[in-house]
Amino acid sequence: MKVYAHFFKEKGEKEVQYRWRTLLQFGDSWEVIGSVVMKNPGSAKSKLVVSDEKILEQLNKFDASEKWHEFTADNTMQNIEKLFREYSKFNNSDFKGVIQIFNLFNVREADLDEALKIAQNVKNQLFYQTTDDDLNNLKTPIYLGWGGLGNDEQFKPVALKFFEKAKSLNQNYLYNDFNENSFYHPQYLMMYGTNEEYVYNFKQMFFQNTTTPTYISKFSIKKKLEEALKLEKYENGKITNRYIFVGGLQLTITAEGDGYVAIRHQNFVGDYARKEYANESQFAEILKNKDYGRPYPKYWLGQKNFKEYGKTEDQIVKSIISEIESLKTDFDKVK
Repeated sequence: MKVYAHFFKEKGEKEVQYRWRTLLQFGDSWEVIGSVVMKNPGSAKSKLVVSDEKILEQLNKFDASEKWHEFTADNTMQNIEKLFREYSKFNNSDFKGVIQIFNLFNVREADLDEALKIAQNVKNQLFYQTTDDDLNNLKTPIYLGWGGLGNDEQFKPVALKFFEKAKSLNQNYLYNDFNENSFYHPQYLMMYGTNEEYVYNFKQMFFQNTTTPTYISKFSIKKKLEEALKLEKYENGKITNRYIFVGGLQLTITAEGDGYVAIRHQNFVGDYARKEYANESQFAEILKNKDYGRPYPKYWLGQKNFKEYGKTEDQIVKSIISEIESLKTDFDKVK
């Protein structure tokens, strides 16, 4: 990822920094593949003023009014990358090009409370908000992620402008009523809330560009398996259930990631590479023959994603239950 933006320091009793027209470039393409609107610029820092003529030629096509700086990438930018990589994968599109970042205000400060204090006393209105230019440059798909700041009395008028523009550009994952939308910040969407069912549903809304997405729910599959499995459970969680299995093994059903089934020893501690467990190779071979992968051999004897079991929730649940019964039989034969 390359990060470019306009940047200005306002000298005074306390220096105020502004960052705007931020571009995240992936690969060599300069085609816009998406836009994001958030609160304000965060912790990314200016590395240098761009002087490469070929790069400047491309950047100036976006905006030639100020110097361009190359910036470091902060955590929010990395989560924007994750979000749009998932979007591209879902929609079978190449993840190459530029994602534009716009903000409700342009004061560069990672601490939002401090940024809001600064915003009360800014003198440089030219760089504080660039809303009109930003609206003219919005390109789909557009992710609106300003969280609760969009309901702030000071910033709601600006948020409404971005919202109305996005709706006019057929961003149908947004409800018509502004107040009905959540506007999750990318940090929450891709990090803190990633294992919440409502967050998963919201991502599907964005990916499918509809308020009524259709998808196989890993949470629903976990719940259906929980109701159907006749095994002793020793860990019961919102995301993960663990069951006592045959042969001194543990069966894990989890909605983490894409959702998966996994097997390891009941007395497993830490790392398969550091300790040999009973019949480890035999169990692993049985799982391999049933198309279980071992992407994390330190932690699992075998792992298989829900989606490998079928194309509907009921089909997946039925196939998993059938396979668990088959594994019981095969594991019982191991001596």
